[in-house]
Amino acid sequence: MKKDHAKNTSLQVSTSYILGVIVFSRLCFWGLAQIKGMPFLDSMCRWDCGWYNQIATYGYDLEPHHNFKQDAANWAFFPLFPILLAIAHKLTMLPYKIAGLLLTNLCMFFAIKLSLKYLRQTRPKVAEHFWVWFCTTGPYAFYFTNGYSEALFWFLGCAALVFWNQKKYFQAGALTALLCATRLFGLFWSIAYVTDLWKRRNEISLIKRLGNPSLVLGLCLSPLGLILFIFYLYFHMGDGLAFSHIQIAWGRSIDTAIPEWLLALKEWNDFSFLFSEIPKSRYSHAYFNLFIILGLILTIFCCTQKRILESTIACLSFLTALLAGVMSLPRFLVGTPIFAFALHDMVVRYFSKNVQAFLIGFFFLINLWLLNNWYDVAFFLV
Repeated sequence: MKKDHAKNTSLQVSTSYILGVIVFSRLCFWGLAQIKGMPFLDSMCRWDCGWYNQIATYGYDLEPHHNFKQDAANWAFFPLFPILLAIAHKLTMLPYKIAGLLLTNLCMFFAIKLSLKYLRQTRPKVAEHFWVWFCTTGPYAFYFTNGYSEALFWFLGCAALVFWNQKKYFQAGALTALLCATRLFGLFWSIAYVTDLWKRRNEISLIKRLGNPSLVLGLCLSPLGLILFIFYLYFHMGDGLAFSHIQIAWGRSIDTAIPEWLLALKEWNDFSFLFSEIPKSRYSHAYFNLFIILGLILTIFCCTQKRILESTIACLSFLTALLAGVMSLPRFLVGTPIFAFALHDMVVRYFSKNVQAFLIGFFFLINLWLLNNWYDVAFFLV
């Protein structure tokens, strides 16, 4: 037993290894920008990055004034990341783009560390090298490099899962409160805690569990970030649910989602516009159909693993992403660590280490293609 434990410990990746892979991947991203003759910081900080910088600089809008219809406002973006961005800017005196890049990559480093810890807690076998490379160089890895909130969400989400798994409920609840102040999907962690307790009710009755003050306080704390944001928006501009209502400016609503699904089904095999010479016309419903299939496979696989905590988050996240529209799916799937856990489990179960190494290279090439489109401001990556 001790021999097996020593063997498993020796296979664990080191902190310096994680840092080295992160630095290598970011140098590759920088190198691609140089090959294209583009400024790295400006090319990385697109779309939501600009919104976060605006919130960190000026705060939240009082009324919509962006977009060609003047119907967009920054209420759609949750407050924790821009708050941390403003703090990083003031402490370092660095421009927001640089501060955001440093903050994001710092969060991603700790997200990888904590996600590995969670995987070790909950899985008999962990493909640690594959996981580190997938997180840093896999498809859409640039979302965890620029000034986006995905890395912070991963960091807080994985930390909350680690503490919940260790039965440190107060710490898990406090982290989930921060998670709910980062993205709406953080609320699914709170719901997942309840379903996890319900599943384990035969071990200890719910009445006895509710006698644990740490558990009760943790559960009560967990949605606090979202509640405070709702109150802030209500007193700031009169609509506590403005973060949801304003999504219509980006075409994210059930009214627009249904026609989008129908059109996606109609054009299920048309990838032609994805390779258009004009970046702003690069858009393909067939591409997003692949993510519907991928999301469905990962969600179903996650449910078959009988980890109720992860299954709840996966189901709620996938359904919410579908309701928001097919164009939202890639980012929601990539931005929620549960789906990456499911992919990891599939890789460990079905692929040897040699094949895993091939997959790392394949995923890296996909990410470079996506990053090339990102630098070109391709429309399908909005």
